[in-house]
Parts: sequence; C-alpha cells; structure tokens
Amino acid sequence: MAKHARLSPSSADRWLTCTASVALEEKMPSTTSVYAEEGTFAHELAEYSAKYAVGMIGKREFNKELKKLKVNDFYSNDMQDYVDEYSFLIKGIYEDITKNCSDAFCEFEVALDLTKYVPEGFGTGDCLIIAEPALYVIDLKYGKGVEVSAQNNSQLKLYALGALERYKALYDIKEVVTYIVQPRLSNIDNASYTVEELEDWGNSVVKPNAKAAFDGTGTYKPSEKACRFCKASGECKARADELLALFDSQDKPSEMLTDEDFAEILPRLKEIKAWLADVETAATHRLYSGMSIPGYKLVEGKTNRKYTDETEIAKVLNENGYTDDAIFNKKLIGITAMEKLLGKTNAAKLIGDYIEKPKGSPTLALESDKREAINIEEVILNKFDEE
Repeated sequence: MAKHARLSPSSADRWLTCTASVALEEKMPSTTSVYAEEGTFAHELAEYSAKYAVGMIGKREFNKELKKLKVNDFYSNDMQDYVDEYSFLIKGIYEDITKNCSDAFCEFEVALDLTKYVPEGFGTGDCLIIAEPALYVIDLKYGKGVEVSAQNNSQLKLYALGALERYKALYDIKEVVTYIVQPRLSNIDNASYTVEELEDWGNSVVKPNAKAAFDGTGTYKPSEKACRFCKASGECKARADELLALFDSQDKPSEMLTDEDFAEILPRLKEIKAWLADVETAATHRLYSGMSIPGYKLVEGKTNRKYTDETEIAKVLNENGYTDDAIFNKKLIGITAMEKLLGKTNAAKLIGDYIEKPKGSPTLALESDKREAINIEEVILNKFDEE
C-alpha cells in the first residue's frame, strides 16, 4: 500500500485552513473506499497510456503492460476511454510545446519532496513537462463526485513548489502552468503562476500553517471546502457550533426569518445539508460500534423484494405458457447512453428532432449565476393557461 504523508497535498485545502483538523482526524479510524482504490488503478493505467501517447514507450511495451492491467477488476473500456482523453491532452500540450522548445521533456508519477515548506511533506506529480522557461504540472482527477478547479488549487500549487525544488537548479524556470484533467466530468482547467508568486505563498501561507497543523497547535476553522472530506466532519464540535450559530435567536425578536436571515443562511445551505448527513453517518457508526446515544437504537432498514435468478424465473414462466412479451419490459436506452452509442453528431442527425429538454423547476441560485432569472409573472400566467 502506498505511503501517505501526514500533511498530504490532496488534503491541503483542509489543513491549510483548519489547522487543528489534522490532530482531530488522527483520533478517527483509518478507512479506504472502493472509489479511492479505483482512482489509484486509473492513475496506473494513465501513466502507461500517457507514456505511449508522447512516445516514451513503444507499442509493444505498452501492450505488454496493458495486458497485465486488463485483468484488474477495475479495468473497463470506459476507464480506458477516460484515461485516453487525459493522455491525448498531454500529447497535445507536449506537441505544442516542442514546436518552440525542442529539448522539452515529460516525466510521470514523479516523487516530489515538499519538506522545505511542509514537515515530512511529499507527494507525487502525475505528469510534469519541463520546457524552459516554463514548467507544466498536470494532475488527473478520476473521480466524478465534485468538479475540481485549477484556480488557486492548493494541491497543485504544492506540487508546483515540489517540482520547482526538483528542477530549478538545472533550469531557469519563470512560469508554472497547472492543469486539472477530470475526464469523467469533461472538466479541463488550468492556471498559471510566476515562480515568485508560488514561493511567496509557500513561505507566507504554507510554512506557518503546516507547522501549526503538524505540531498540533492549530485552530479550528470549519468551511464547506475544509470539511468536505474530513474524517471527523460528523463529530467535530467546532463545525456544529458554527452552523448552529446561524439559527441563534438571541437579539432577533422577530418570530419569522428576515430577508437578512435568509441571505445569511442560503449560502451555507449545501454545507448544512452535508453536515446533517455527516452527523447521521457518525451517529450510526457510533451505535454500530457498541456505543450508545440516548433515545436512539439501530434497527433493520426497509428493503424491497428482488429476484435471485432471473434466467431461471423466465424459464419456469415460459414452460408455463407465459411469453417473453408478457414477462419482460423493453425500453430505449437513455439519451446519454444513446449519444455514446451513436456519437453526438450522428445522434443529433438521426434522432435530434425527437429529443427535447423541458424547463426545469424554479431553483435558488446566487445573483452571480449566469442563468437568467425566471419571470415570475410569466410562470403564473402559464399556470393559468395550463388550467
């Protein structure tokens, strides 16, 4: 199993902000997930695919490695397609760079030393391209749960600092360009920094906060981003106190929420919902581990009946006079799956006239949202017309 840094770059958004969370998380049991394991395998597959795409290995070596990887339970044609998107992007970037910098080169899965800024810190850069005076740091995100931005991304900036320490004695690097590639969400984003910007951030932000987090002298500072993947998110008192304070009725004589109350609560709605789900999960785990919560117990949840052998059921029913048309449902595959089958251009040509996108239900959004505000009077008039 790969070793993980105590202050890992992937969790930097948390420990750089909520510096006390490191010590709190260490009180929680270590866990892993099938998604993390899938992501690790996807990175292994991506390494060989990208090396082949940029010409670092030949077809014979690639096919040899691919044959080994294909026996893994996580391997699928879909994963290969997503990894190929990542590889083709790197190939495109690399080919553009080498037009103006013939001695540019790529490295993959590069061990990075971060100890100049983070106690015992290290990480792994998925892909680094050195093209003096520029350095490119490209990170593959195989997950699809949360879209990740490259803008001011702490993990990528730490990788960039580690890469600078690795190469700056040999190359006169002036600019660092960071990329996030999230193929399952069709998300590609990049940001650029001067060396001075990165090193100033490393010295003024990373060093002091990393030391406080590592030494256990940090402070709690809950936030949606910091708490999102924290192992203690459902049991952290600081997070509970901050969110519950939004509903503190002291000095609020009105019996109803005011417009100002709504304006304060709504931006935290997503965070509140996530916290409540985390609290429920943490409480369930406590009870499951033998602890007690006054007034609560674990019971068996509701389930639905299911068939154990559909093939055998169909055989029995056919033998008893029931046709396939009577016992099977048949329906078209979904639009996304259909576009994948036909290709988007071909799907639009063949069946585009038979696809519509209904209007969505009214949804709360910030004023900065690019979507146009709903005309309430028009909605009401349309309702009358429907009736």
